[in-house]
Amino acid sequence: GLKAANASIGAARAAFFPRIELTGDLGSAGLELDKLFGSGNGIWSFTPSLSLPLFDGGRNQANLDLAEARRNIAVAQYESTVQNAFREVADALAGRRWFADQVQALQVSLTAQRERSRLANLRYRNGAAPYKDFGHYCAEMGLVDAESACWDSPFDYGNQAVLYAPQGLPEPNSPGFIEAVRSHREQKSP
Repeated sequence: GLKAANASIGAARAAFFPRIELTGDLGSAGLELDKLFGSGNGIWSFTPSLSLPLFDGGRNQANLDLAEARRNIAVAQYESTVQNAFREVADALAGRRWFADQVQALQVSLTAQRERSRLANLRYRNGAAPYKDFGHYCAEMGLVDAESACWDSPFDYGNQAVLYAPQGLPEPNSPGFIEAVRSHREQKSP
């Protein structure tokens, strides 16, 4: 990720500096095997080396540019991931609000249809309208439709999943998702 990209830039920058190497050898030499480790037979060597990146044909600069480009790509990918996460949460919250508005509208409709049915039954009981009156029939059918719409309105589990997924809840279609959401809500409620 970003740490590795930044480390690569550091390594590419280090290639611009001189490199010093020190090599040493220590041993013994002799013409005869029994005198190999005797006094005066020791040898040693010391080889310092210095390399300067003067004429590299632009290789070091190209490596640095490549490392910086890879870091910029990693930063852009990170920013894109963060922006997508915020967009998904914003969309989920907007969907949740829309769903709540729909449920509220269904509840208002159900309340109105119950009142309409209550008034139609009151008219019938008081003799103001026959039972099979078209208005009474429409009121009863409106109540049935409103109740059916309320029962058929599914809880928006997919939307909830987007909001609850970072909190460790299972996928929406997996077994136990509904119970997990309910349990999570109960834990969060005061």
